[in-house]
Amino acid sequence: MTVINRQAEVRAFNYFRKMGMTLYGALGAIGNLEAESDGFYTNRMEYLLVSRLKSDGYTYTDGSYTAAIDSGAINKEKFLHPRPGCQYGYGLAQWTSPGRKEILWNWAKERNVSIADETLQLEYLIWELKNKYQSVWKILTTATSVRSASDYFLVHFESPANTGEAVRKGRADRGQKFYEYLKGEKMKKGKYDKYINSETNHYISNSGSDENSGYSGGKAGDQTGREWQLRSRYNSHWNCVLRHPNEEVGMKLAELACAAALNDLIGYDQNQRDTYWQHLKASNYDPAQITIACEADCSAGVIANTRAVGYLLGIDALKNLSASYTGNMRSGFKAAGFQVLTDSKYLTGIDYLLPGDILLNDAHHTATNVTKGKLAKAGSTPVENTDTSASTNGGKYMFSVGTVQSGTTGNDVKLLQRLLKSNGCKGKDGQNLTIDGSCGENTVYAIKQYQKKKKLEVDGCAGNATWKSILLR
Repeated sequence: MTVINRQAEVRAFNYFRKMGMTLYGALGAIGNLEAESDGFYTNRMEYLLVSRLKSDGYTYTDGSYTAAIDSGAINKEKFLHPRPGCQYGYGLAQWTSPGRKEILWNWAKERNVSIADETLQLEYLIWELKNKYQSVWKILTTATSVRSASDYFLVHFESPANTGEAVRKGRADRGQKFYEYLKGEKMKKGKYDKYINSETNHYISNSGSDENSGYSGGKAGDQTGREWQLRSRYNSHWNCVLRHPNEEVGMKLAELACAAALNDLIGYDQNQRDTYWQHLKASNYDPAQITIACEADCSAGVIANTRAVGYLLGIDALKNLSASYTGNMRSGFKAAGFQVLTDSKYLTGIDYLLPGDILLNDAHHTATNVTKGKLAKAGSTPVENTDTSASTNGGKYMFSVGTVQSGTTGNDVKLLQRLLKSNGCKGKDGQNLTIDGSCGENTVYAIKQYQKKKKLEVDGCAGNATWKSILLR
């Protein structure tokens, strides 16, 4: 079952509204693009192309096909005409005709970005609508119903072979379902805002013991309201804080932690600790939707919520998180892209904690921080240089860049990829790095190359030491 890339849809929806689409026009477009790209993915190959190329002896995934286009292994002509006399779709809108795909290709090369770059494809889509499909653009900017916008976009922009009633209804329903998702997210944020942005109390989500103050043997569910609860932070001799560099991940972790603590059908029992994950999966990865009594313990609850965030945001590293108890959480979460923070300001106080930070005592306990500390800043970790030989201001520079690890996305990754490429570091396949802002196995491989060359710790994680070295070389 395809996981819908809801967060990409949210970004596209906000962009469409900013560009002038009505609410209904934006929803109609989203529903169609979701259907075309099977989940709203910018690197999506048409399924028929996958099978046809396989029969020709080429095995591609969406990711490897895109990487081959970006690197030049698949040249422009092969992208426009993958097989003689045949045309196949690619990307969010499944652009198919050679003329339309050529402009997308040219834009990508001119901007020096991946052909699957989200901003590139959204801007190209709007350009097409305004310049080539003006009648569709007019409908999207005046539509007063999802169905009318969706139908017109389907017939006059996408123009698939089948535009029958079932297809029309299905695409409009996708747009409507996305709208329900938006409303649900807005309600959740309002519901948990008093905990996340509290100015009077600082909350953590803590799963600590059953109704008998023991660790097993109690009744399923939270019998006292305190088995899994929102409470003030306390000192459990925390060894580290696990923080994901993507603020969106942290906020979603905090929301799920709140939802689990507030649902009294979720209790504590070490012997039944996996039942929470089973019911979470069956409840759209939303603890608030669980309607059957179940149990977790501290680590099982945190790990389940983290995996759930992976499914909700479409992040494979989180879906496949390799951790099972407090003792291996540090290594498992680090491998999944989390920063490991050990400075005392994170371990002994609340001021520098962010929503979604995971408090960990490796030998004993874990909990999820919910409230944003008054001195905490999301989105970056300072990288200091104290090399006075390179200094012009007393020996100290500060760079606002974040730790880059497997699963990290964004502009920091793009910057690092460019720097690694300029240092001669290549991907695992021996090809030049794709500047796509996504830290996958090729980027991790290149980081390790650089670290080995500079005699740094070779862990594939660009933290303070790696950034300092590559920025100030």
